[in-house]
Amino acid sequence: MSVAPKLSVIMPVYNSDKYLSQAIESVLNQTFYDFEFIIINDGSIDKSLKIIKKYMAVDERIKLIDRENRGIVSSLNEAIFISRGEYIARMDGDDICFPERFAEQLRFMECNELDLCGTWVEPFNERRKHNVSCFPISHADIVITSIFYCCINHPSAMIKRKVFDSLKYTDEAAEDYKLWCDIIINGFKVGNCPKVLLRYRLHSGQMIRSKTEELRSSAERVSKKLTGHLGGLEIETHSDFVKYNSSNKYSLFKALARNIDLLLKKHGASKNCKNSILSRLYFKSDDKTPALYLLYLYETFSFDKKINKEFGFFFKSIVVFIRNKIFKKR
Repeated sequence: MSVAPKLSVIMPVYNSDKYLSQAIESVLNQTFYDFEFIIINDGSIDKSLKIIKKYMAVDERIKLIDRENRGIVSSLNEAIFISRGEYIARMDGDDICFPERFAEQLRFMECNELDLCGTWVEPFNERRKHNVSCFPISHADIVITSIFYCCINHPSAMIKRKVFDSLKYTDEAAEDYKLWCDIIINGFKVGNCPKVLLRYRLHSGQMIRSKTEELRSSAERVSKKLTGHLGGLEIETHSDFVKYNSSNKYSLFKALARNIDLLLKKHGASKNCKNSILSRLYFKSDDKTPALYLLYLYETFSFDKKINKEFGFFFKSIVVFIRNKIFKKR
């Protein structure tokens, strides 16, 4: 048997022929070379298999498993089971790695003794690029943020092989979020490399768009389990967060901001963690009143904020508030 590579790259593929060549080439063209590339063709009925075989013929690092459709969770666990690397990197058949991704991510993991590591990503579609997704960096920041939402991008993840001695992907709609929280609960160290190392493609074929409610319910179960493990303050914070979208937003936003301050002290997390969570809460709210905006601004204030931009948000909150009042009267 050949010497085991340092890294195993795992990529489940299901009807991805439109983007698959770009994804495969971005992996094969990495500056870091010592890896095996395990591709699970999960019952594709398009040209995916033909494309994979074309690259297999020219690069012996590719290992193909071709079988009937069993779904992403089964595919990931199967690939992990046959992998030989000390580290396992995730990849999807429609995304694009930057050439230095593996080298940079491995260096960051080893320097910070991480068991799980994501990266910042650049979302894009056929028409335009989107703002870079900058996720929390430290273990403490990720633990607190995970009470509210998943903050490690799945196809950017790299995980130590030893993690899977005791854990695996499970049949949860938010299978990545569930695994990340299980990793935290089991005492492993997590982080995000603060560099953009993956281009994350947004397109109409993604399953996530058709499973919004299922994913929301799944995420709520996952975060509830995490907070149950962490303790009383985290449980109270999660309870307020669940009620946030259906109750008095101003009072709950204020309570959440207070609890996040306490969590920062408890876990040794950064102020950026609080700002990111509250920004997401405010901008995803469907009831952006001027009062709520001023509270958000107060809780996240820093001299780095751009005044023109913030004034625009405040003006927009007034317009939305007046519009909502008019429609309610009708």
